[in-house]
Amino acid sequence: MNLDQHLNYLNGLEFFLDLKDHGDIMFLCLIGFNATLHQKIN
Repeated sequence: MNLDQHLNYLNGLEFFLDLKDHGDIMFLCLIGFNATLHQKIN
């Protein structure tokens, strides 16, 4: 993974952490989606 992809990943993670306040179920779904997306990048 290059630096730009890594920074994008960290920004996405921050975004998902902000969303956690809206509900844990949504948060878990987004984390799952983020993990899937992350695997496709690698």
